[in-house]
Amino acid sequence: MSVPNPANMEAFLNFFKSDMIDNPPAPRTYLRIPKNLTPEWESFFEKLAVFCENSCGSVNGIPNNTHERVAWEKRQWIMDDENLDEFDMWLTATNTKEKGNEALRNGESEKAFGLYMLSVRTFPCPHAMNNLAACALKENRFSVVEQHTTKALTIGYLTNPVKHAKALYRRAKARCHLGNFKEGVEDINLALELQPGETAILALKDELTQLLDTVVSAASLKRYLDQQPQPPAKISWSQGLNKAGQLIEGWQYDKVSKDSPLRRAPPPVY
Repeated sequence: MSVPNPANMEAFLNFFKSDMIDNPPAPRTYLRIPKNLTPEWESFFEKLAVFCENSCGSVNGIPNNTHERVAWEKRQWIMDDENLDEFDMWLTATNTKEKGNEALRNGESEKAFGLYMLSVRTFPCPHAMNNLAACALKENRFSVVEQHTTKALTIGYLTNPVKHAKALYRRAKARCHLGNFKEGVEDINLALELQPGETAILALKDELTQLLDTVVSAASLKRYLDQQPQPPAKISWSQGLNKAGQLIEGWQYDKVSKDSPLRRAPPPVY
């Protein structure tokens, strides 16, 4: 087999990178939405498509958030390799979330965190995002909490007021630790509209209001942030690879047959 000329190879890679950056595909092409859906499922998957576009930072249908775009593109490659559609991804994510719940009940919080992360990367179900945020909050991963509660709140699937309030509360809690007091107060006020009189929400509102009034200078904010609890120490690449291998051992995608009643049943309500 001939060896490519290094200069030609570099030129090709530069062209490929430039083409993908300047002329990326529309985000909807990353999805594998089946045809002949019921109107309810059409609406359900349309929310997924809009979420995909928004997460890619699309302008006129063209994505400009490279990190998110690559994640969606990798997901598309997996679906094509495994012959999966969005029903399969949704079912797999739902079942993976349940495994995360089981791990949490067994006191395996680290495993639960990994399973919830795997679930939301498979399909953005808000329940898994909310559970992931709860785990991340316990481990002081405040940026992770803010990121995934925001996704849960913006995808358009959350209709349960209690679940909605929990997402707002957790984001407010994370923003409190991150020093984003004003945004935290806005979240907590919305949470109170959904769950008036909830003790934990009221307590966090008092805390945020006090911080907003007292932490007013750059120096005081730095002191405050320096006092916040820290997330777990970063692990090495090999340690991360080993943990990932343990997590996905025996894990596989769940397929929904083309004639499954699930494809005609009403979509889930979150």
